[in-house]
Amino acid sequence: MPSCFSCSWCVGVVGGWGHVRSRFRWFVLGLVLVVPASFAILSGQQLEPGDELGQRAALSTLRQRVEAADGLVLFLTQRQLLTFREIHVPLVEPYEKVHLMEMAMARNPDYLARFRDDLAAHRFAVVVSDSLNTKRQGSQHAFGEENDAWLDAVVTPCLSTIELRRSYQR
Repeated sequence: MPSCFSCSWCVGVVGGWGHVRSRFRWFVLGLVLVVPASFAILSGQQLEPGDELGQRAALSTLRQRVEAADGLVLFLTQRQLLTFREIHVPLVEPYEKVHLMEMAMARNPDYLARFRDDLAAHRFAVVVSDSLNTKRQGSQHAFGEENDAWLDAVVTPCLSTIELRRSYQR
């Protein structure tokens, strides 16, 4: 087996590149751990714990409302509540925020028409989502075009067919 002639550690060692690969793996692992930690430290922001009692109360209220819904419940966001069984309702596919955003950016007319039709037909008794921003940004803002596509394809149909019942800040 050829040895690595560029470093003195593996001259004459059988399979000499093995330790280089091993050291490279440790180097990469170190970077994976150190770089995110350094960004967190250098940002200077202090991590503040949330209001646990307020969060529990909000989750309890949401759970009661969602589980008592007379019909399907659409989770555009917060699907982890279903995954970790914090809320017990069936998962409705295929509408999820990231997938809807992809379809909005692609301007997929069939998919978006199906979404609008489902909203207009009141297929969902409850829709759970993050806050829906209604401000147009335009191409002069970072991600302004994405924002506007989301606004046209998702936010406007949602707000024209769904009644806002409750909003939580955190």
